[in-house]
Amino acid sequence: MNLFEMKKINIYLLSDIHSPDYFRMMEINADEFDVVLTLGDIDPGTIDYILFKARWVKVFGVYGNHDPKEIPGIRALDKKIVEVNGFKISGVSGVNKYYDCFHSYSEREVRKKLKSKSIGYVDILISHSPPYSISKDEDLIHQGFKAIDDYIVKFSPKYVIYGHLGKKQKHLIGTTRVIGIAGKDFLKIEEK
Repeated sequence: MNLFEMKKINIYLLSDIHSPDYFRMMEINADEFDVVLTLGDIDPGTIDYILFKARWVKVFGVYGNHDPKEIPGIRALDKKIVEVNGFKISGVSGVNKYYDCFHSYSEREVRKKLKSKSIGYVDILISHSPPYSISKDEDLIHQGFKAIDDYIVKFSPKYVIYGHLGKKQKHLIGTTRVIGIAGKDFLKIEEK
């Protein structure tokens, strides 16, 4: 990529699809989208539907509190970085330890995931839970992790995208755009 070339990524985002009977999505093709990112709490049957509709692009994700231990076909991003069109993407699964499920973690465990030697700066961090600073007024089950706030302060990723709260939100923490997803959404990023 030369100095004047524009870096672009079109992302199809999915989170918290608890009523799969009413969920529909278009056929995802590589001409329109570069990647599908799932943010957890998506019914396994719906995951199969998503994988079929998105068979022409890569699908990565994180796990939520209603997900089974593993979801075949979804490449989990915990402690991993993928690069799509020059954008580094990583993720952190789960909810706070208060909620008893396969993917419940303590602050310490999430901090350890984010401090993994394989994770440093990324352009886009996806998570099921939000940063604590924007969810501290939620009930205990929906409060996020201080470790995500600390990651934002230390690395200033361009985007942090989360699910779990069941509402679309936009925030700014420092220079990081923090986006809450409910259902499906799209994100187009262009930069030099």
